[in-house]
Amino acid sequence: MRGRILDVGCGRGPLIERLTQDCEYIGVDTGSGTIARLQARYPSQRFYNLDIQVDLPPSNRAFETIAMMAVIEHLERPEEFFRLYVPLLERGGRIIITTPTPMRERLHSLLRKIKIAKSEVGDVHHHIYRLDELVLMLQKHNFNVEEARRFEFGMNQLVIAKKTAK
Repeated sequence: MRGRILDVGCGRGPLIERLTQDCEYIGVDTGSGTIARLQARYPSQRFYNLDIQVDLPPSNRAFETIAMMAVIEHLERPEEFFRLYVPLLERGGRIIITTPTPMRERLHSLLRKIKIAKSEVGDVHHHIYRLDELVLMLQKHNFNVEEARRFEFGMNQLVIAKKTAK
């Protein structure tokens, strides 16, 4: 990734650690403590504590990439996210989405029942998407899907799509 990057649901910052110095990065999430720690660690980048289904980060230019790593399944209203955030992406820009697969959710549920895994506080998944659902959702919002695949032994999935219209 290069250029202007918006990391939606940036969490503890795993994406920013993998970017080159020539990127302009903005991270958004709901957690003022996490955002403050990231801002202290990466003072040249910008971070905002906001509700991504309601608020937008301040920006006067379009982004080349919007990344959502393990975020979309947490959204109560993913359509609202697309309505708000797709206009922030330049034409020809890319959106990158990762999310757990239904198989991973079933396995994690079983492991919780037999007390091998525990639920994370606040780890609410409103919808677990199949890969074809993600592809259709992106196509509906004027994206051309360039890559759609499962990874980590089929437990997670990745979709990379290019914006085709304003």
